[in-house]
Amino acid sequence: MVANRSIKTRSRMMGFTVVELMVVIAIIAIAAAVAIPDLSSWVVDSRIREAAGHVEEDMQWARAYALKTDQPVYFQTGYASESHGGTACWWSATVYENGIWVKLNNAPDMTATLFQQRYPGVSCRYVQLRNGSPPPTLGAFYYLEFYPDGTVLYSSTGAPTSYTLTQGALLLTARTDPAKYVQWLSLYYGAGELRSCVTQNVGAPYSCVQS
Repeated sequence: MVANRSIKTRSRMMGFTVVELMVVIAIIAIAAAVAIPDLSSWVVDSRIREAAGHVEEDMQWARAYALKTDQPVYFQTGYASESHGGTACWWSATVYENGIWVKLNNAPDMTATLFQQRYPGVSCRYVQLRNGSPPPTLGAFYYLEFYPDGTVLYSSTGAPTSYTLTQGALLLTARTDPAKYVQWLSLYYGAGELRSCVTQNVGAPYSCVQS
């Protein structure tokens, strides 16, 4: 009798433990279902922020090189259609010597294809090239000219023709459903300031809400 009671008690305890386990599993499943969309959004937001920072970092490199070497550095740039929708920015830093473009060692060099590979799901486009101008033409290329005095000029053809600028901006968003995710600007100013920041603007003038 005692043995039978012991077996029944153990059975009840084991049954209760299984129920507990199932409850825990159900709670974990519900938590995961809630957390996974948030995690997905976080990944996309993180990529957008990283891409904006990458643009700013490479522009800072060009500006620093111009200051260091006392020669202009030309930031050839533009944006192109992506193979899976959206647009991808590209850029590279060069100098203009004796009538030819010379690529610098260890200089920034981002192709549109590489941008898509490094920042999947992120779309990048120029929304303002200079001084409140309309967005530049898709597929065309332009030059941002970083001068030894720290200023930034603009050219549509490259050296030696250049024009002063007040502000230009690249907008980085999610490729699909951009309104659901954070939007970042990468801004450059004629006086030499470079920055990346969150924006809520859906059109010009583009400005930061958070650096």
